[in-house]
Amino acid sequence: MFGTIYSVVVLGATVFFGCALVFTHLFRGEVLRRSLHFYLLAPLRREVLTLAKYAAGLLAVCTLFGGVTILVHPMYIVTATHGDWVVLEMFRYLGITLLGCTAYGAVFLLFGTLFRNPILPVAVLLGWETLNFLLPSGIRIASVSYHLKSLLPVPGPVAQAMGVPAELPSTGVAVMSLLILSAVAVVLACLRVRRMEIRYTED
Repeated sequence: MFGTIYSVVVLGATVFFGCALVFTHLFRGEVLRRSLHFYLLAPLRREVLTLAKYAAGLLAVCTLFGGVTILVHPMYIVTATHGDWVVLEMFRYLGITLLGCTAYGAVFLLFGTLFRNPILPVAVLLGWETLNFLLPSGIRIASVSYHLKSLLPVPGPVAQAMGVPAELPSTGVAVMSLLILSAVAVVLACLRVRRMEIRYTED
């Protein structure tokens, strides 16, 4: 029961849209408020500024959505006789939530630095993540949700309906893939911010 709710509501909706809202506005929000130049004119490397903003956003969403995962999980556990198992499962879901925040946060941070209006790329990514299960296995690996859902203790509702695909990555591969994706996206965002020029008149 909790696995289905977590896969659809927490991971598929709350974490995705929450990270989109927070991370796309880390720089885009400053542009709209016409305050980004204060940061860029400060005696601080832009790469450090980008990393600091990413870390602050990541701390916020991990605290919020990690707390939601911890609070909601016991509500759907009906067997109290397996206390150790319940705790271990909760920490596994918590780890998936934190990885999701890390990966989605990095991608949306990059979107916020690349696009004047990140709504369209966010919508495209939502479609990609939602319909990922329909894609060939070779293309499916280029998806955050593919790796996140391979870490679930129980298959999500789509996997249960269609059968769990045999080509799911191992836990180590999934975790490393998400961390590498996050690192690449953050590095690209740093490079973009380093070359960023402010033109408030265009916004």
